[in-house]
Amino acid sequence: AQNPFIHDQFTADPTARVFEGKVYVYPSHDVDCGTDWFCMKDYHVFSSENLVDWIDHGVIVDQEDVNWVDSNANAMW
Repeated sequence: AQNPFIHDQFTADPTARVFEGKVYVYPSHDVDCGTDWFCMKDYHVFSSENLVDWIDHGVIVDQEDVNWVDSNANAMW
């Protein structure tokens, strides 16, 4: 398996779970927000059946969808 398997975006602090023989990885997603630090405004999910070929299922939750999160905070952690 290639490590890291996520090449096109910045992610951090993933958790992995196995459901029905498939591995799902849930990392926070860092985006460039024009500051000296990265902003975590959403979470993606990735899955693999063989730990070689990975699918990015895209954003599964965004700070705009969580009513108690300050929409300007960029801190979904």
